Amino acid sequence: MKPYKYQQDSIDQIQEAFKTNDRLLYQLPTGGGKTALFSFLSKQFLQNTNKRVLILAHRTELIQQTINTLFTIGVRSEAVI
Repeated sequence: MKPYKYQQDSIDQIQEAFKTNDRLLYQLPTGGGKTALFSFLSKQFLQNTNKRVLILAHRTELIQQTINTLFTIGVRSEAVI
């Protein structure tokens, strides 16, 4: 699974913004691929650091969707509900 062009553009914008900002808010509309976007960002972060990533969601369905997406792109994860 690879990001779509618009998702890759978003990933690049976010990574560029993190160079000068500690905090960042990025908004996408419904169906914009938010889960995929933060999953790809998480994967890159994990590959570049020796740290962990915590992803929070307020719905069980969103947690399962995130676990499935992370698995699809090769990131081992675990859900705690």
